[in-house]
Amino acid sequence: MASLAEQTELQTTIAQRVFGGLRSLDWSTAELFWSGVNGMSAGWVITRNAEGAEGYPDPGQRAIDHHTLMALKDAMAVPGTGAWISMTMTLTARGRFTFSFNYDRRVYWDVDGLDPFEDPGFESSPADQDWLDEFEKYPRSPENLPAFVAQLKPGAALQVDQDVLSRALDAPVTLPASHAALSGADGWADVLVVIADAAKRRFRAGDYPELLQSPYSQDGNRSEEALIEDVYGDAVDLILPEGTDGRVSRLYASLRAAGIGAEVSADPKRMRDEVVAAIDRLVQADVVSRLRAIGAR
Repeated sequence: MASLAEQTELQTTIAQRVFGGLRSLDWSTAELFWSGVNGMSAGWVITRNAEGAEGYPDPGQRAIDHHTLMALKDAMAVPGTGAWISMTMTLTARGRFTFSFNYDRRVYWDVDGLDPFEDPGFESSPADQDWLDEFEKYPRSPENLPAFVAQLKPGAALQVDQDVLSRALDAPVTLPASHAALSGADGWADVLVVIADAAKRRFRAGDYPELLQSPYSQDGNRSEEALIEDVYGDAVDLILPEGTDGRVSRLYASLRAAGIGAEVSADPKRMRDEVVAAIDRLVQADVVSRLRAIGAR
């Protein structure tokens, strides 16, 4: 378990990311729901304006920092009592935020009405086997296990198809037209190599075997999202480690020269946000290209 100071720092980073994503919108309060189970995750942001009208803005969804949220979950895990299952963050337009955590209630990601605690009445993600794997990764003593664990049924183990894996690793990556110029832009060719290497490592690790079967399993939508988030987190950590302001400036200048990005700024944070947004787009292009090559999309 990490120190309270480290946990607070992670919570602040999560809140700042959502706040930054919503800064150009009209809202009074925002609520982030996020759940991580067996290395996969799901989350959404709901905003409310001064009159109480709800919104589900795309900038808010894109601002969900899955990588840091998973790090927060790991930082708060305690042997014997395990880790929380889901969290809710409430954020105000003045920048104040609070977190609450769910340790015992089962969540359902494939639900209408965005009520993650309402059983939809059909097989839903996370699957029973995901929950069993979750409590193996974050073990709890018997008295600390949620009541629903007793009803879980293990699923058949999935095997990675090596031919499918080879196609994913060898797939050519197609960049979106809006970012195609980055393939020859100063500094960005190296970024593309780092992203490709990160994606290949994740595919080889076999953490998402449902994506690497033949025929392809149509139950892999959540795994696709989790895979993209994992590759994104790995790539950002490698490309922009702490103390790389010089590299951010170089990549930002190259980004602007290619006509990409909405911001023109000398503010280091704004520059980094633009660079990170471009990395996010390139990661999605890389992973989606590989998934298409194996018939996953």
